[in-house]
Amino acid sequence: MPGVAHVKRCDQCRQSKKKCDQVEPVCGRCERLGLRCGGAVVNRFKFIPEKFERTPNALVPRNNREKCEKMKTGLIIAQTPPSESMKVATKFISVLESPTISYDLNLLGNFFKTLPQRLDSSPALRTSVGALTDMYRSTRGQGDSTLALRHQGTAMKDIREALQNPAEAHTPNTVLAIYVVMMSQYLLYEIDLPSVPHLQVIAYLLEDAMKKGWIKDFDKDMLLCFYFGIMWEAMANHEMTLDPQFLESLAPYITPIPEGATEQDLDRSPGIYSLGRMPRWLSNPILYHKQISEAYDMYYALLPTLRKALSTTRAAREVPNAPFEARKALSRVLVQHSMMTVVCALLNKAARRVDDRDGKLLPHMTDFCNDVIMMAKLSVEFKPIASATMPETIIDVWGVMDPGPEKDSLEAALWEYCGQTTPKWLARAEKLAWCMEEQYLLSLEVAKLKI
Repeated sequence: MPGVAHVKRCDQCRQSKKKCDQVEPVCGRCERLGLRCGGAVVNRFKFIPEKFERTPNALVPRNNREKCEKMKTGLIIAQTPPSESMKVATKFISVLESPTISYDLNLLGNFFKTLPQRLDSSPALRTSVGALTDMYRSTRGQGDSTLALRHQGTAMKDIREALQNPAEAHTPNTVLAIYVVMMSQYLLYEIDLPSVPHLQVIAYLLEDAMKKGWIKDFDKDMLLCFYFGIMWEAMANHEMTLDPQFLESLAPYITPIPEGATEQDLDRSPGIYSLGRMPRWLSNPILYHKQISEAYDMYYALLPTLRKALSTTRAAREVPNAPFEARKALSRVLVQHSMMTVVCALLNKAARRVDDRDGKLLPHMTDFCNDVIMMAKLSVEFKPIASATMPETIIDVWGVMDPGPEKDSLEAALWEYCGQTTPKWLARAEKLAWCMEEQYLLSLEVAKLKI
């Protein structure tokens, strides 16, 4: 029956024409043979664009064709060759519908499902989406890795050409192409450092969009995704050079400022406005101590709710034969909880620089450490996409921890989670600790000069 799933098994079992028990995340056969299992995949019938044309006698019975020669009312179905955009879109949709949460591309951005609509108008985006599709299939053992790498290079070339063309550079499609190729590189290395140059270019283009008015061409889902990606990197990586007001300027295009709200109101409200101010606050912990202290209390108060949500979703996931939605809910709570833990850890470190509240703040860091270690263990089944924030979470908390057994336990969790890429992450964490120390010393010097 057209359009109805006719087989459900993992790709390894499908290619070997073997039965699959459909266990997630690794089926029994793949686990027994040591194969790379991507989970059960539903194959669907492929619909081909067609058109109808009038033609003589196509549906006329042979014995009546001479009598009906003059009618010329028959029909034939003429298939039109699919365009390059249609080919790319078809392949992309096939991987976008993967039921395996560990490789769910929709988690990289809610707007991914709208990308096929944009392919005709942007060669750079079309090539980037094709590269992501090839890399995705290669990562899951379904495609040629050499071809995927070649396609990745072509995508980078097309993006550079688009950036050199003013008519293409200042469009959402080019920004999307950069983001998509960045996600493709993430799949290539699986657990590796984020790409600062890509995020830097995205931030530059968004700043230009705000100045020249083409920011209105972006969907809010896109801006929200870019906002958190840039903010997350700017908080912990001081190689990101942004205008201090960039995130604060971008926020109103995502969520309008409430009528009558003051700057103090925005500082004291959890959400993108106060989070967008964090890079600026952390750059001068003495000058912004009041804002840092208030923000810490505000976000720390959210942690009990997140811990309760994590406990609930974890219990639902551990039920035998837990449904797909239970796994998806757990992965979402893990991302939310991990991000809030990093925010609290960074604010805690900055607040203690000026006032440790008679030693009351330091024990909180132990709680953060224990939370992160537990979340790292729970996130393993969601590697690489659904738990993409976990390595960053571990190193950000590790970078602001004081030496001790808790920090050693956190480092052990990082080694267990990241494997051979751990030295890169540790180097990044050490740089974070050094930069926060330098920022504190610089703000101390500035404060002395003002006195």
